[in-house]
Amino acid sequence: MLNYIVDIVIIVVILLFIFAFGSKGFVASVLKSCSWLISIIVTYFLYPIVSGIIRKTFIFDLLKEFIYSAMNLDGISAENGVGQISAINSLSLPQGLKGMLADNNNSVIYDLLGVNTLQEYIAGYVANIILNIVISLLVFFVIAVIIKAVSGALKLAVKLPLVKQINGLGGALIGVFWGVIFVWVIMALSTLFIATPVFSEMITAIDSSFIGKLLYDNNVIMNVLMAKLFGWG
Repeated sequence: MLNYIVDIVIIVVILLFIFAFGSKGFVASVLKSCSWLISIIVTYFLYPIVSGIIRKTFIFDLLKEFIYSAMNLDGISAENGVGQISAINSLSLPQGLKGMLADNNNSVIYDLLGVNTLQEYIAGYVANIILNIVISLLVFFVIAVIIKAVSGALKLAVKLPLVKQINGLGGALIGVFWGVIFVWVIMALSTLFIATPVFSEMITAIDSSFIGKLLYDNNVIMNVLMAKLFGWG
């Protein structure tokens, strides 16, 4: 039942974006999209820098401690490589994330996270994902506000009868694009609750759905965040 709900919610969200952008028309939608795209591009280059700075502060330490406690990592025990992989696979996390945890379970990442044990590594890795999501979201909104302030009252309206229908169709197509982006963002934000039972239930529902699983497995936003998980370089 939950798998159908996931697909229905996604379809409704995309339809809302189609309606919103379709009503604006193609030209106004393009201008709005340009503003958002600029914000996304600037965020892409800035968030790893900001995240790297925050990771060296007490804020990251507090986040690691919270994740450690929330995921009850004291109950995980493993000393060798095979045991550690088994411990990671026992976690209530998406399979892709388990794979990343297993692949990055080495001394270099331990040094980057400032950890010594498997439990601390898992907490630090998950905390770093959450930190990147929060920082990228904050940077995006700051950039978006700045762009809006700079652009000011730049508004164009297309009302000519001959282009009205084409204008609306173009806006609707852009609505599909931003609807998918919005769903990807929500899926990325859901990772903030990765240490809770709710997240585990949601992942199960998404894995059982069609559209939800398709978008989750091909989430460009999460792929970008994961690619720059520890900043540039």
